[in-house]
Amino acid sequence: MKNRRNFVKIIAGFFITGILSFSGIRNFVLFNKRRSLKRIFDIEVNDNCTACGGCITVCHTLAIKNVFPELKIDKKLCTYCGYCEEVCPVEGIKVYVKKI
Repeated sequence: MKNRRNFVKIIAGFFITGILSFSGIRNFVLFNKRRSLKRIFDIEVNDNCTACGGCITVCHTLAIKNVFPELKIDKKLCTYCGYCEEVCPVEGIKVYVKKI
């Protein structure tokens, strides 16, 4: 009976390890897909921008900084969600697909 419990523990350990490693591989693949999406999109602040700061309040990654008299966007932090473009009253920010 004791050998049977040890056997079940060992098999369960292998099973759990397999599941965790599979999910780790899946997360790695999703991360790489997310990185490849960043290569497709681009964002720019054009001359219409009045640096009102509305986009800073909706940016969930804190990628937009107000460097007076203009806004700077950290493209490494940006997820290209488009919230800043939606909230801008003067269409000062554009998220677009890059021409490849």
